[in-house]
Amino acid sequence: MNPNPDLSRSRLWADPAIGMIGRKTIFAGKIKDILESASGFVIKGEPGIGLSALLEACYDVAQTKGKVALVSGKDPLSAILRSIAEQWNIDVETEKKTPSQAEIQRALLAEKGHLILIDDMNRLSPKGIDFIKLMNQYHRVSGAVHSGKTMKEELRQILWSKEDIKIARLDSKHSVILAEKMCQHFGTAVSFRDVANTSMGLPGRIYASAKSGKIIRNEIRMASEEIDLSPLIIISLCCVMLFRYLGRAIEASDLVILSGIGIIAMIVGRSLLTAGKNK
Repeated sequence: MNPNPDLSRSRLWADPAIGMIGRKTIFAGKIKDILESASGFVIKGEPGIGLSALLEACYDVAQTKGKVALVSGKDPLSAILRSIAEQWNIDVETEKKTPSQAEIQRALLAEKGHLILIDDMNRLSPKGIDFIKLMNQYHRVSGAVHSGKTMKEELRQILWSKEDIKIARLDSKHSVILAEKMCQHFGTAVSFRDVANTSMGLPGRIYASAKSGKIIRNEIRMASEEIDLSPLIIISLCCVMLFRYLGRAIEASDLVILSGIGIIAMIVGRSLLTAGKNK
């Protein structure tokens, strides 16, 4: 059974002729050997580097040896539970029309020793982390973590004993090969060499350029990348402080009050943004 289709862009990356370009050595030499290990592994790399492709390759290999499920950490716990049960072909006993989360969880824990692959582990909710912590005691849990993103301490504790596998960007040779394959797949008219040269070795950027038919340059943000708000925050803070000192200089209490409100708004806004990233 195929994993969650949202993970795979129509399983394009699962095609070894595409998804494994530039990754065959690390997959065959390291990841494949520890797929069956009890402790599990965590592949790490920046957004767009191809972690999902490697997990899909793991899924394809592992399903020939036993039950395996591939899920996404960005999904709610209810969706993760249902997806695992479906991929493991587990019939959940229930007196209701739809089984509850507790009933599905009990059914999953009734079996032991299966493999769970989790993409975007950074994005697991607190309830999702608690669930994975429990499943880690009865099953083999592995997954992918994007570097440079916040990781909750509870998740860090679960992963500390697992083997870290760091994924680097593609070299220029494999970037060109992947870009040519992608452009052929989508029938893109742009030069595959231009696509490769502007990709900076990121398969995700190659995919975006080939699919859109437009060169996605380094300064353009991909869907999986975050906008750096630091310059905007610094400029806003300077403006607020300027209004504050100007208000004091000309004894305009309205400006002082307005600047105070601006500072409070910036603190609250920054807190909300941080909270959103950590969800």
